[in-house]
Amino acid sequence: MKKTKIDWCDCTINPVVGCKNGCEYCYAEKLNKRFNFIDEWSKPQFFPERLQQLCAKSPKSIFIDSMSDCGHWTIPQIRKIAEAINDNPQHNYILLTKRPDLFIEKCKLIVEDANHGNIWVGTTITRREDFNRLLFLPIYAHRFVSVEPLLEDLGDLSKEKCDLFNLPYIPEVIIIGAETGNRKSKIVVQKEWVKNIVDSANAFNEMLNSNSYEGIIMRKNNWKPVMIFMKESLKDTMGNDFRQDKLPWNFEKER
Repeated sequence: MKKTKIDWCDCTINPVVGCKNGCEYCYAEKLNKRFNFIDEWSKPQFFPERLQQLCAKSPKSIFIDSMSDCGHWTIPQIRKIAEAINDNPQHNYILLTKRPDLFIEKCKLIVEDANHGNIWVGTTITRREDFNRLLFLPIYAHRFVSVEPLLEDLGDLSKEKCDLFNLPYIPEVIIIGAETGNRKSKIVVQKEWVKNIVDSANAFNEMLNSNSYEGIIMRKNNWKPVMIFMKESLKDTMGNDFRQDKLPWNFEKER
């Protein structure tokens, strides 16, 4: 498994390489152009032999599709990946998709075959037009939201049309990051954009921990506080407001 510069996981493994989404800011496609992992980026390829790396005994938090989108994985690929996850429950597995509408039933296959409570599935939100993706976060696994890159002000997430904190299944983590790289039309994140997301999560957490009727019901339903994790790309922008909560999928580091 490869150590990674991605600061919210220990390492990556990519049994599938390539993506059909065509995002203009895609870092993975840029890497492929540089190193030529596969000939045609829009035609993902499966490398099942890489799954053998999961046999490592030391528990890791593993981002399993940093060079693809699991929403486009085929059923045979998912079956093979689920089998490897089931054989190696010592790790925590993180999957991220911009097509949760395609992945929601496929996720059920993974969890049915290999659920040890160690699978997190997230979707990416970059603009308000992406809010509908939240409706497809699966109930079969832990959930998170990646707001990376943040390309516009999303407003108050408890009041916007997504009403993030009124979904049947609340995400446990919100990751926030700025666009990196040197794209000509690169969007520069404003501090207020990030603050709006954080304030929305804080309001939810305060309600959850309150003695109000809503708070009591929320706790009875086993809702958990929403963690905020800002990527290092926001450190200068956020200054003293920079925040990295402990992530539920990370293991304690040995001293």
